[in-house]
Amino acid sequence: MSKLPLFAAVISSFAFACSASVSPDLVRTKAASDLACANNQVKVEQINDGNWKATGCNQAATYVCSGSNFMSGGMCMREGTVSTSATMPK
Repeated sequence: MSKLPLFAAVISSFAFACSASVSPDLVRTKAASDLACANNQVKVEQINDGNWKATGCNQAATYVCSGSNFMSGGMCMREGTVSTSATMPK
């Protein structure tokens, strides 16, 4: 009997775990550091799966995030530079 179906199931489960949802708190913590802003002053909103926008202290930044799984607590990386209120998109 082939072990290929079992292997495929394990790989599928791992892929699902890697795409698990991201906590807004993970994005907020990263953004607070990048924006030099207190956590409670940072507002986050999900743009789409894995992409987030954070605003606070008259600044904004966008993030690409991967969800937490059994191997990590998740990760967010800023895309581009931090925008100030004068350059923030409406």
